[in-house]
Amino acid sequence: MNCPDYEKDIWMYDELSVEEQQHLNTHLHSCAECKKLVEEIRQTDIIIQRAKEQRKELPHAAAFTNRVMEQLPVEKKSLINKWQTAFENNWMQSTLRLASLFLIVFFIWEQKPTSYQITKMMPQQNHVFLNSLAFIKKYDENRKASTNESWYARYLKVKQSTNHN
Repeated sequence: MNCPDYEKDIWMYDELSVEEQQHLNTHLHSCAECKKLVEEIRQTDIIIQRAKEQRKELPHAAAFTNRVMEQLPVEKKSLINKWQTAFENNWMQSTLRLASLFLIVFFIWEQKPTSYQITKMMPQQNHVFLNSLAFIKKYDENRKASTNESWYARYLKVKQSTNHN
């Protein structure tokens, strides 16, 4: 094994198994470069530990952090970000669900066929006889038929013709 392979083990020394540490220690006795690297790493660790010990705590760290954050430039939100923020709101999501449900019901209601559409969808037959006095009377009133025949007489004719078929 060459030194670059050992270099990785040197950096991860604390995470190595006991056997791997022993193997690395035997290499360190014979390699001056790797021994120098281990010493540099130990010195760096000592410096970091001293810096941690000498670090002073600010008495009002939260207030200081708030002042620093206030000094940072405000990031402008794009329109897409504003919409995403709005849709993350639970109230907005519930409102949109309710509006969607309303629209679905509305469109289904609008698709409900009217009586005209139902008769249009029915299969065509040769003759359709309406056996209704009210219909004939209303027809005469609306159309103001020029015939002198009464609505009842016309009804009887229709009734007789249906009985023969």
